[in-house]
Amino acid sequence: MPFEQIESDFPVVQPPGYIADFLAAASLKIDQFFDAKRDRRLPRYVPSDPETVYSALEYVRQKDLALGNVFCEWGCGFGVCASMATLLGYESYGIEIEPELARHSRELVEEHRLNTQILNTSFLPEGFESYLAHGGYRLMTPPGFARSKNSLNHSLRYEDMELEIEEIDLFYCYPWPEEQELMLELFEAVAAEDALLLAFYGQGDINLYRKTL
Repeated sequence: MPFEQIESDFPVVQPPGYIADFLAAASLKIDQFFDAKRDRRLPRYVPSDPETVYSALEYVRQKDLALGNVFCEWGCGFGVCASMATLLGYESYGIEIEPELARHSRELVEEHRLNTQILNTSFLPEGFESYLAHGGYRLMTPPGFARSKNSLNHSLRYEDMELEIEEIDLFYCYPWPEEQELMLELFEAVAAEDALLLAFYGQGDINLYRKTL
């Protein structure tokens, strides 16, 4: 398996004031979204626990695990974690396929004068697809795609992202249970060696993986 699990038990760290203030403002915006029953059109949208994600990001920082400072959130929803990564010093990108959620993400970014880049596109690069198999969704790679040590994936990038995918140092996702294997397979396929993936699976359940070759 060309990735390894590094950690799943992160010390709880309280975010500093400026992060806590941002998370409170973001939480209010999300509450207003649900109060207005806008979620009826997007029933699969469920926010994660950004305080738990903060503790994991702080662990990565303290242990100096990431090779660089490029962060990408797969399926960013309101862009809270992608924006929090910006506040922590990352060059941060949020990918969200739902136009309404992407719009809310950009509003949040603009309201807090952040330079988080929100991309309204799929987290599956061009040519990649998912299919429903027994137990959940799995990844289908383009014809001729090689997951090998010699395949540097230079041509893989997201629309409107200047960087290539292999230049991303830290990925983050909060997948539905039926998409957990899909996200691990995607990470295996497109991430560069030593890239990291933080995967939030639910309250108190977050795992950190490193890509290996």
